[in-house]
Amino acid sequence: MKKQFTLIAVAVVHLLLVAIAGVVVPLALGYSQRSHSSTSAGNIAQLTANINKYEVENFQMQNGWESLVSTDNTVYSADFSAVAA
Repeated sequence: MKKQFTLIAVAVVHLLLVAIAGVVVPLALGYSQRSHSSTSAGNIAQLTANINKYEVENFQMQNGWESLVSTDNTVYSADFSAVAA
């Protein structure tokens, strides 16, 4: 006579897998959130450094976000020279 898995054995294994997934999935989501937070912090630090660099190079402080954005829909290249839109 062949030995076979009983329905109870399969159910127990299934419950164990669900329990493990219940622990692992929230941990993985937590790592993802922390990754986004650190990326955002790095982006903010880089933006702050670039604004400070602008202030040093141009001897003036910005008046706010609006002064950093073109109001005439001019497109700028990476070296901040105007490009035809």
